[in-house]
Amino acid sequence: MRPFFSIWIKPKETFKYLAEKEIDDTKINIDYLFAFIALSIALPSLVDISKLVENFRIFGYIFFTFAIGAIGVIIFKFVHSFIIFGISKLLQGKASIYEIRLVLAYSLIPNLIHLIIGLILIIPAIMTENFNLVFYRHPLTLFVVWIFTVRNLIFGLSYFNKFSYGYAVLNLVIPTAIVEAIYLLTKYLI
Repeated sequence: MRPFFSIWIKPKETFKYLAEKEIDDTKINIDYLFAFIALSIALPSLVDISKLVENFRIFGYIFFTFAIGAIGVIIFKFVHSFIIFGISKLLQGKASIYEIRLVLAYSLIPNLIHLIIGLILIIPAIMTENFNLVFYRHPLTLFVVWIFTVRNLIFGLSYFNKFSYGYAVLNLVIPTAIVEAIYLLTKYLI
């Protein structure tokens, strides 16, 4: 089974397969996935970020690409996974922190479609000198990726935590509500 492809059509079987696989084999994959997923999510912002080093644009792209990957690993591996792990423990889930990271990494694989599309569009962007092609995201693609990501998270969290799907949804909604409340509170106070 190839989890990078099977997660799209058979998420339950993919998580069962990953649960039986050696931990050492998947730990490195998790870090790489987090880095590439962070890069894929931040790809449209790369143009704005690289303007900070206007005279060294190529250097800026390379530096910020590695920086975004490292920051993504830190955020997904330590912040996001511990929040989901804490909420799952409050809901009496059985998953370990490693299993939560595994679910998070493989559930976010659909986000890599933006990176793949960007890589495919590099040649047309160079030929037309319209580099915005590489960073473009269509709203329909964003919606489909979101649906696949949420579906995979629900299946993964319910499998490893021994939850029902309702508890898995609750495990996703509570951290989102907390982050949104903090955002609105800071926006209101500032």
